[in-house]
Amino acid sequence: MLGVSKEIGCRIWWCLYIVEHTLGSMTGRATSISTNMYTTQLPLPFDEDHLPEPTATMLLGDLDERAKRVDMAMTSPYIRHPDLQPSEDTPAARSWLQSLPVNPSLYFLYYCDLAVVNQEILDHVYSPESATISWEDIKSRTSRLRTTVDAWVSSLPPGLDFASVKDENQQSYWAKTNLAFHYYNTRIMLGRPSLCRHSRADRGRKSVEQRGFSHDMAVMTLESAMHMLDLLPNKPSMRHIYRFCPWWCFLHYIMKAATVIILELSFHCVHAPDRESDLVESAKKSVRWLHTMSINCIASHRAWQLCENAVRRLVSSMGYDDSDIPPPPKRQRGDQFGDNGGAVPPGQHNGTAGGGQVLPYNGQGQSSVLPHESHAMDHSNNNPDLTGSLAFGFLATPSSQDHTDAYFPYDPISEEFLRYFFPSLDGEANPSGGRNTF
Repeated sequence: MLGVSKEIGCRIWWCLYIVEHTLGSMTGRATSISTNMYTTQLPLPFDEDHLPEPTATMLLGDLDERAKRVDMAMTSPYIRHPDLQPSEDTPAARSWLQSLPVNPSLYFLYYCDLAVVNQEILDHVYSPESATISWEDIKSRTSRLRTTVDAWVSSLPPGLDFASVKDENQQSYWAKTNLAFHYYNTRIMLGRPSLCRHSRADRGRKSVEQRGFSHDMAVMTLESAMHMLDLLPNKPSMRHIYRFCPWWCFLHYIMKAATVIILELSFHCVHAPDRESDLVESAKKSVRWLHTMSINCIASHRAWQLCENAVRRLVSSMGYDDSDIPPPPKRQRGDQFGDNGGAVPPGQHNGTAGGGQVLPYNGQGQSSVLPHESHAMDHSNNNPDLTGSLAFGFLATPSSQDHTDAYFPYDPISEEFLRYFFPSLDGEANPSGGRNTF
């Protein structure tokens, strides 16, 4: 029983690790658990009621055998210990894991493994130290991390392989869908710095084949965003989110997908010109889901408010039909939050929600951003390719280019995350008027 108690403690520790990692990713704050500061082994792929069985008991009592059977077959231990090399037992261990039936503990094992990979991306691509190294070094790191992410997905057991997400049974469908969301989120995070504007001269000078690594990473990011939205039914349903999706971070994930797609549409689909119609449909789908979520969630309401205006204007300017984008709510006296699709969150009638400011919809001819946010759309940047360093700027463009620039929503990731983690080398002022500090 002592081994079982230790395993329960191990799982609690990994739960806390994932919570802290997820909050750090969502807020842009540094986490307090670095990759090399813990020795906790990965959790066993057995549910708690199976821990007393012989195989689980053997692994609980023999830490070396546990490392050979579980840790060495995963991806994250090779990140934590760069000198570690696969042994002759590794293929057999991976085969054993892939032969196990799908259960919540097997899902949790691979989710923990991916969380460590995700944290490695935050530590080596989205860190203050990354602002001091060259773009070539960033590309080298990104390439290595992409190989790691590819190794993780290739190691999945058939029961967790989300290449084909079918509703064969509810438990398997839930596990595949959740892992797919986490995986595509990781790829979006990894490729996001490469998704930047190409100047008009650059568009004419370089073919798709000549743009190289950064272009490939941008395409990967866009494909991941579209794949993430493809996981969702065309008809939004809150019941589906709570039954099959990672509801605790679902808004964060769907906003990541929507943001990169909106960016690409505003760039005139320079990275994926042949996928323009698919990107438009994905953008509209993200707005429809945000609209459904906004009925009962103030944070989702704000997210929908920001994206709806941007997507509607971009889609209209590109000549696509926007009639399937839910219209903004009409304010009616006596509306109660959640009573109907046109409801307004509590307190919005007087401009507040829970004591804080809520953005009213300003109409089709106005931008739905706060005054102190609007400057993020207007200031100029003549080096949007992030060459030489990851200085902020891929959302900021000269006002003389591309009239769709004015349709950008306020992007928390770029303004509150990338901007602070990648300040310009000359100490450019931050949005609040001060200087960027770490």
